Amino acid sequence: MGKFRCIDVVFLLLAPHNLLLSSRAALQRQAVVTVAKYEDTMDEVRQTSEFLSGSNGKSIFTRQWTPAVARGALVIVHGFGDHSGRYSNLAIELAGRGIQVTAYDQRGHGRSPGRRGHVARWSQYRTDLEWLLDRVRSEHPNLPLFLFGHSMGGLVSLEFLLQPRPVSGAIISAPPLDPSGVANPFLVGLAYLLSGILPWFRVPLPLHAADLSRDPSAVAAFQADPLTFHQASARWGTEILAARKRVLTSPESIRVPILFAHGEADRIAAVQGTRHFFDRLVCRDKELRTYPDAYHELHSDLNQQQVVTDYADWLARHIG
Repeated sequence: MGKFRCIDVVFLLLAPHNLLLSSRAALQRQAVVTVAKYEDTMDEVRQTSEFLSGSNGKSIFTRQWTPAVARGALVIVHGFGDHSGRYSNLAIELAGRGIQVTAYDQRGHGRSPGRRGHVARWSQYRTDLEWLLDRVRSEHPNLPLFLFGHSMGGLVSLEFLLQPRPVSGAIISAPPLDPSGVANPFLVGLAYLLSGILPWFRVPLPLHAADLSRDPSAVAAFQADPLTFHQASARWGTEILAARKRVLTSPESIRVPILFAHGEADRIAAVQGTRHFFDRLVCRDKELRTYPDAYHELHSDLNQQQVVTDYADWLARHIG
């Protein structure tokens, strides 16, 4: 993959801002601008991060990577227990190829507020995504706008696309359409039992860092990251199962150009779930790429250079 070099960092704002990482924790608000050189093209990439007032006035932490000249825009939706900062390498690579990239920490994740791993209603994820897409579209009205969703973020994106949306296409990475590696019958039953009476009850999911990537450095980075976690609430469990059902029963509703990417050795979300869903899509502009021996996080696996090139080529074809 291409390399980048930071040449300047400017702190724009540092002011008190209450941000719940849990019911008792708080962070400071800060907006940061970094200007980097992408060495393959020597194009400047301006990196910013800030808290924004999102849907219903809820604070949402966002990151942007903006090239000097942008040909398209992309919004990244991360996975469960994940956060936007873990997509920096992917974002920088795409920005170096002329794609303006925006990523955000979903509610209850990363530096955005909310109980960790909890959502009261799946529609809250949808509303947050719609708000951010509207904001990016207003900031870049002349650019075609795309979605990138990984894992749970892929399911958020697919469920969002069941209704007509003004996006030019979507890239869906390792969606949990067959989450047999995680959703065992005991946990599913526990979620349904407790969702109505103890919705915030937290259950550790059988997610193992070693299943994310074959790259030992990526696994170590995930394990050392204080913003990652693997516990979900009972309500989150029933909400994601309901969202998955809505997606699986309505493949004909997705009409935008779409690229699916999945590792064939994914032990968290089995690749056959993506294959079966892909076969049932009726949209004409659809593509499925699977990668032999690759694990769950294609953008951090040993074959990440090929994966990012495939993403960039697909975007270039659809930008025109």
